[in-house]
Amino acid sequence: MKEILFHPYIGRLAELRAAFAGRSPESLLFMIRDRVDSEELKVVLKVLDGLETWVKEA
Repeated sequence: MKEILFHPYIGRLAELRAAFAGRSPESLLFMIRDRVDSEELKVVLKVLDGLETWVKEA
């Protein structure tokens, strides 16, 4: 699997889609979270996850 650097302030969606083609957005989010070392970025991903859930339930 291709190694990608994830930075919380840079959108790299096209690169993500190319690297993880064929996977659902949900599994992609978990894969990113599992591979990230930065605690700050883990918090960012958890907040985004929570917002998505909140929007779906609203």
